[in-house]
Amino acid sequence: MMQDPTIAPEGEVPDQRRVLGTAQAGSPLDLRARELLARLSRDPDMDESVRTRAAEALAGRATLRDVAQVPAFAARMEEAGRVLRSALADMDDEQREAVRTAFLRGADGGSETTGRGGTDAP
Repeated sequence: MMQDPTIAPEGEVPDQRRVLGTAQAGSPLDLRARELLARLSRDPDMDESVRTRAAEALAGRATLRDVAQVPAFAARMEEAGRVLRSALADMDDEQREAVRTAFLRGADGGSETTGRGGTDAP
């Protein structure tokens, strides 16, 4: 049985603010969110407003939701969705199924944190 990814196995990390309101600090989901925030905060191709907000979330002054509400982040995700839809439309059924399977397994071959695909999956 899969453990709840929002619960920290060793208990919530004291004195660490949550980056996701529903996930304990130190939980698998929290750790994954922190990894993603760290990547966003360092990505030179990401808008400065997104990098700044991601860094603020890592410092405990914002949350992942705050990052998602930055207009430049929303615009980037909309563009990524368009690119993905176009790429999927150009694939045959077998290729689309391979992408779907990779997404469900995650970038590392099987996400233990969310049960869903990682950010590196196509």
